[in-house]
Amino acid sequence: HRFRQVVTYTGEVSRGRFGLSLTTLKDINVDGVDDFAVGAPYGGPDGNGAVFIYHGFQIRGGELISEELKKPAQVIYASDVSVGQAISTFGWSLSGGMDMDDNLYPDLLVGAYLSDAAVLLKSRPIVQLLNHSLTFMTEGKTIDLEATSSCRNSATLSVTCVNLQFCVAYGGVGLPRNIDLDVQYFLDNKVNEPRLFFLETDSTKREERMRLSRESQNCKTYQVYVAPTLTDKLSPISAEVSLALVERSYSRTRRSLVPILNQRQKLKLGDAITIQKNCGPDNVCIPDLRLTFTAPERFVFRKNEQLEVDVRVENFGEDAFEARVYLSVPEGLLYNIFQAKDNTLVTCSPRTQGSNTTVVCDIGNPLSMEKGVHFTILLDQKMGALQEPQLQFLVVANTTNSEKDGTQEDNTVLTTVTVDIDTQLTLYGSSSPENIEYNHTLYRESGYTHEEHLGPELTHVYALSNKGPTPIIGNEVVILWPTQTLNGNYLLYLLEQPHTTGPAKCEFVPDVNPLGLQLNKEAASIKLLKAQGQGGGGEVVVEGGVVEAETSSSSSSSGEEVVVQSGGGEVVVEGGGREGIRRGGGGGSSTYYEESETRYYSSSGGGGGGNSSSSSSSSSSTSYSSSSSSHSSSSSSSSGSKHSSSSSSGHNDLVRRTREVRRLDWEEEINNCGPTLCTKIRCVAGPLTDINTVHIYVRSRMVMTTLLEYPFKDVKIFSKVVARVTSLPHSINPELLPVKSLEVATPVAPAKSLDEAPEVPWWVILLATLAGILILAIIILILWKCGYFKRNRPKEHQARQDEAARPLNSHHNNGYNNHNNYHPGDQAL
Repeated sequence: HRFRQVVTYTGEVSRGRFGLSLTTLKDINVDGVDDFAVGAPYGGPDGNGAVFIYHGFQIRGGELISEELKKPAQVIYASDVSVGQAISTFGWSLSGGMDMDDNLYPDLLVGAYLSDAAVLLKSRPIVQLLNHSLTFMTEGKTIDLEATSSCRNSATLSVTCVNLQFCVAYGGVGLPRNIDLDVQYFLDNKVNEPRLFFLETDSTKREERMRLSRESQNCKTYQVYVAPTLTDKLSPISAEVSLALVERSYSRTRRSLVPILNQRQKLKLGDAITIQKNCGPDNVCIPDLRLTFTAPERFVFRKNEQLEVDVRVENFGEDAFEARVYLSVPEGLLYNIFQAKDNTLVTCSPRTQGSNTTVVCDIGNPLSMEKGVHFTILLDQKMGALQEPQLQFLVVANTTNSEKDGTQEDNTVLTTVTVDIDTQLTLYGSSSPENIEYNHTLYRESGYTHEEHLGPELTHVYALSNKGPTPIIGNEVVILWPTQTLNGNYLLYLLEQPHTTGPAKCEFVPDVNPLGLQLNKEAASIKLLKAQGQGGGGEVVVEGGVVEAETSSSSSSSGEEVVVQSGGGEVVVEGGGREGIRRGGGGGSSTYYEESETRYYSSSGGGGGGNSSSSSSSSSSTSYSSSSSSHSSSSSSSSGSKHSSSSSSGHNDLVRRTREVRRLDWEEEINNCGPTLCTKIRCVAGPLTDINTVHIYVRSRMVMTTLLEYPFKDVKIFSKVVARVTSLPHSINPELLPVKSLEVATPVAPAKSLDEAPEVPWWVILLATLAGILILAIIILILWKCGYFKRNRPKEHQARQDEAARPLNSHHNNGYNNHNNYHPGDQAL
């Protein structure tokens, strides 16, 4: 049996009538196989017809026909041969196989019946390239970069050279004796950074024109060198040459056609060499890289804090060329610097594509067998939102020569670092003035037209700061202001919208100056407070859930509060709430209760002492007082709250304070106004860093007529601020942080009577005493200088002489012996 293969040819367009005409061309390309032409009178892009030229080929037994052989060698469209008026139905008829111009090549006649035209297509002579090649003149197609060489480039650097040779000849039928070829050389043009250069020009390209004689070999040799510094030592170094025939008239006959290069031959030639490597006789290196990546489990975003990661790579196989480590920088971090360890040579640089950054570290070229590198990478913080509160590192060690299967698992490390924050929202509060002493006769009972008619001015100042190094993006602040009592009387009458300094903004408050009173221009107290940057007077700090009371003019709390005061007076509770009025005693100590804490401490008062305990399950608040002789307590229960108090006459009594462990509830805190009808002042603050502080100023007037309705003289007026963190960097959930609250208190008492002698300050007494002592010392000194303390006395021996001049018995001396220094008694008589 004889088997045959059927070859099918298909036209380009539908309804082009491909195959309507068919003719043989004989051997137009001089390859020993006849060729043929196929007409498509309605083919082509414009539908005016086309002729397809196919080269014949031989089919060997059992060989499949490639698609390349089935493609037309040339397609001639009607538009290619039209001069003037367009030709249609081009290719309706074909006739070939005859040499019409005596150039030893058959030509083709094409008919177009609708145009009443016939077109003669002449064949051009074919130039066959013979023995054309491009060759590196090296042994084994390798080059040793370590070998010494006498070659020097234009920079007088010693380089490694090799000879590159190009040879070519031509032949064919009907060709002239000489032709010209345009030759273009390209060195290492398959890589981005060429490694091979011509020694004469230091370039990677070269062009020349060669004159060839028929069937005569022509060769050109050039010296090329390898760049002294190169990174890619693994991939081959290539060279390429491109050939083109110079088209000019090769015959004196005008009708002769210029030759053409055989398009079925290779008109681009190439060769390649490889760099000699320490990889055994096969010159193939198989490395085995092992990557170790170390990062902290947690990273706290602090100011100027850097994240340090540690990278180690070891090669347990053959040389690894262009060994590199790729580290994907997570969102929220920026590459800063790398540090090589253990005297290893490493270079790292960031590469950015869009919003993604990859740090690429060159660790060796090659990274030799049984060698390794060790380095660290420092990453800076970048403020921005993360999809999740974590940093994911993808680190890959790679080389251009492949490893064995099964050894690549240790080349990749995927590590997650949890992101933490270190914030500390701190609340401050103060009252200006610290306390109020009023004279009710200075204010009106009705008919208010000016703010000064209401009562004393009172300003509470609230401040927010962040003592932690991690910034707080956003905070929500609510101030509960005791505007009215439960019966609707104004207590603290709001005069203005809240003032803020720093990154804060408050919503519009509708309850400001509802009576339309005439206001002073910006109060001097507000100006002073803003100039100071904080409230004057007492200050309260709430920090990390612990309350610190710095002066007696303010207090703070994070939930239930019980005020215990000792000595001097009594305390009365108004309605059991937090914000509003409480009555405070004279001198003494005060303690502020807070939840989730048990403390033991001593308290003492001016008149006596007492121990007290409190338990509560509601939002009520109770105040107690005790004295040395009696005690009193008053409470109003709400939602099951209960209080008890007992007195004793001792000092330094032990007081136990207990709070239930409970986090503050935001909704409960901002909706608990206690015994007043409060105004909610809502503000937002942020971002807060460790260098800025937000202040909120609320100015009001205390309504004297409302205050006088209470039967107590000494009271305290409280306002409250509640704050929470609403936004943190890097998608950290702010609900993990507690709600903070703070109370600011202002003691209020009537002014002392004018008839009472004012108490003399102790320093006046001290100065007067010292002045009296000084004056007395001066007087004593003056009298001593004047001799006031000296007395005049008679001399003893003169008195004795006067007495001796008058003896009683001078003759016998009355028994007196002059030799004895002795006066007898009768002489004296």
